[in-house]
Amino acid sequence: MSELSPSRLREHLREEGDVAAAAFEAAEAVNRTAVFLQLRPSERVELVRRLPDPAARRLIEEADSSSGARVLEALDVDRARSLLAGLQPDDAADIVRRLSDENGARLLG
Repeated sequence: MSELSPSRLREHLREEGDVAAAAFEAAEAVNRTAVFLQLRPSERVELVRRLPDPAARRLIEEADSSSGARVLEALDVDRARSLLAGLQPDDAADIVRRLSDENGARLLG
């Protein structure tokens, strides 16, 4: 496991491929969440897009529900629904409460 900084992760996000996801997953769990929360909203979305579903779900569960909701709102509907469906029920409920009415209806379909 390695230490990861927000600036280093931003550099990886500018690169093509799986470099950002691999670096993020190699970091310590506590460090991952802290770094994620220091990213700009668009960077959070880009990172979640690049992570495999299990890692993306874990991250959304570890982050605050407001951040998780904003990320899910920015993803395409199918991916957001898939991630939401795989969350622990209490985490999913917290996130759904944070969604706008429009996005809640869109994701819960």
